[in-house]
Amino acid sequence: MVGRLSGLTLQEIGDAYGLTRERVRQIVDQIVKRLPLFDDVEKYKKLVLSYDIQLDQFLNYTQGTPEIFEYIQIKYKRPKNLKSVDQYLLSLNKVAPEVLAERLNCRQKFVNHANRIVDLTTSHVIDEILFTHRNVFTRETLLVELDKFFRAHGQAHGPELSERALQAQVERQPHIIQRTNGYFRYYELALSDVSDYLDEINALFEVADGIYGIDYFFEQNQALMAEIDIRESSELANLLKALGYEQFDRLNTIVRQSQVYIGRINNDEASKDKFYLDILLQFDGQTADDVADYLQASYQLKRVSVWAYINKVYKKYIHNNTITMNAKLPTNPEFYAKMQIVLDQSLYPFEQVAGIIKLIDPAVQVSPLLVDKLGYVERSGLLMRKDCHSLDDALKKLWLVDDYVSTDELKAYPNRWFTLKAYQLELRHDLIAMDPTRYLTIRGLNKLGLTKADIDNFLQEVVAFVDDDVFFTWKSLVDAGFESSFMAKTGFSDEAYERLIFTIPSIRTIKTRGVIFINETHPTPVCPPLVNFLAQELGQQPCDIDDFLLKINHKFNLNLDKAKVLEKLSKGQLAYAPETQRLYPDQQTMYADVYQGMGIEI
Repeated sequence: MVGRLSGLTLQEIGDAYGLTRERVRQIVDQIVKRLPLFDDVEKYKKLVLSYDIQLDQFLNYTQGTPEIFEYIQIKYKRPKNLKSVDQYLLSLNKVAPEVLAERLNCRQKFVNHANRIVDLTTSHVIDEILFTHRNVFTRETLLVELDKFFRAHGQAHGPELSERALQAQVERQPHIIQRTNGYFRYYELALSDVSDYLDEINALFEVADGIYGIDYFFEQNQALMAEIDIRESSELANLLKALGYEQFDRLNTIVRQSQVYIGRINNDEASKDKFYLDILLQFDGQTADDVADYLQASYQLKRVSVWAYINKVYKKYIHNNTITMNAKLPTNPEFYAKMQIVLDQSLYPFEQVAGIIKLIDPAVQVSPLLVDKLGYVERSGLLMRKDCHSLDDALKKLWLVDDYVSTDELKAYPNRWFTLKAYQLELRHDLIAMDPTRYLTIRGLNKLGLTKADIDNFLQEVVAFVDDDVFFTWKSLVDAGFESSFMAKTGFSDEAYERLIFTIPSIRTIKTRGVIFINETHPTPVCPPLVNFLAQELGQQPCDIDDFLLKINHKFNLNLDKAKVLEKLSKGQLAYAPETQRLYPDQQTMYADVYQGMGIEI
């Protein structure tokens, strides 16, 4: 026994006495069982059996002896899983904090908020940061704090984590609650603590069946929210999800952390349809805005979202923002047969269809429901056939199916949207203005053996031929020697070529009696004034105004009259002297010519 207390192993003692290790162990066990309890052993028993303390540390930190240390290990069988001896030092409070911190840094450990020594791992550090700061974090801000923490504890830098790895670390934290858009914070309560409030939380959902915004339950129950430390509605949504929807009798699900389905209203088309149609019936004859206001006030659903949803899903009940639910549909099959014949286009202004319906049967009530049954859907005051993917698709089927479309046909649509779309189609060369009465379509162009690429090449030739920032017209361009194979292939009118030049992005035009172009080096949205063109052609030499107009009208194929030109002179530097009927490049030149010619000093 003395040998064991002095630190000898069972093998060493057995060798000395000619015994086996097992026989030595049996003898020692018998001796230990007969020995009484020793006060010094009981005093240090917990220390040796709880912490991974070594003999030299035991002697250094206590007043014990080697024999006590060995006796405790022999008698009580020291367990394998022991606490760090650093935790013992921390509890003793006899080691300077900075000394202990330095010691722990070397061993990649630190003292956490619970006064426990833990490993310097990402998981422990995240828990410490969230607890200490109690701020709302994102993954980006947490990474910054992680790097600071690791550097402060002797590391070169923080962990290099991918976004997915960091998200996984955050989600594994026992004390955390998520918000929307990737925000989260420390949450002190465990789910078992919150489970004590299940009755109170269940009471939240004792409301009428329906779809509610999560804000409804958060804002109207602030006392309970404070008690369970919920500070934002999305936190409530995530807490309910973590607890499990099955814990709540009337809560079915929460969609996108915002819409809460209660009672008989489930997240399926039939249930949602019943909820919204019941409300729309209550607002028959009122506006979609009124419905959206009601859903926000009574159910705290987001007004913008529900307004968009209603107008998309229940469009057949809405016209000009007004709900029409109880409109009676015609029952005569002959009415629908006639409408099928006359409604043969992909797109109409709403009022045009309404007029057609009234011509066929004045007694029929025009409603969104009837429009839906006729195979159309309303889009921005227009009726589009349901087989069209978009308004643009419908317009192409309306205008681009033939070789030509007349300008009268385009003008027949009073809606300004049609005018804008015709302009856009011309810029894209889907429509080519041939003359004041008709457009050639891209289909017609292709039949001539030409494509948009041929048009683009022609326009590039024009840009290459003209001087930048110099005014020109189609006539002046041709007179200057411009030629193109595109002109030989097409034989279009002058107006058609002018309209194509108009579609060049850098070209700006002066719209007067004739079209004047300029290819601007730095194009601006504003068209240049007429006086800029006049100044370019006048140059620095005065000229009789009638001679000047005769010259430029012929050169550029214009029809400018004197009255229009004189009206525009105030917008530039040009000057006109009635006394001489001459046009001057500026006021000073005019004064020098007119008044000095009269012998007047200026």
